[in-house]
Amino acid sequence: MVRSLIERPILGYTTFSGPSLITYSALVQVMYGALYNAKSRPSLAEMLFELEAGNSTLAATMLERSTWEYDPTRPPPPNKRPSSDELGQLVICANSYDTPNQPEGLD
Repeated sequence: MVRSLIERPILGYTTFSGPSLITYSALVQVMYGALYNAKSRPSLAEMLFELEAGNSTLAATMLERSTWEYDPTRPPPPNKRPSSDELGQLVICANSYDTPNQPEGLD
């Protein structure tokens, strides 16, 4: 099902932002984020189950939430935990630093 999104994205809708497209790359990004956050895995599993059954509402909502992390009209309180987007890149870079077959030009 996920692979089929490469050629044919699915339409989604949320009341907050209206119609949207659920694309392969966006769904993979959400799935990747869930791998580093164990608390989000049950909702990811539910979303994938619903998407497989033809209901794209949860997928559109998850994609919407992952895209819009910061709302400038509502600044977060001072004690709010900061976003951890950078942590994923640090893990990728750290894990790939000493790979034996690193392509040329990436050092």
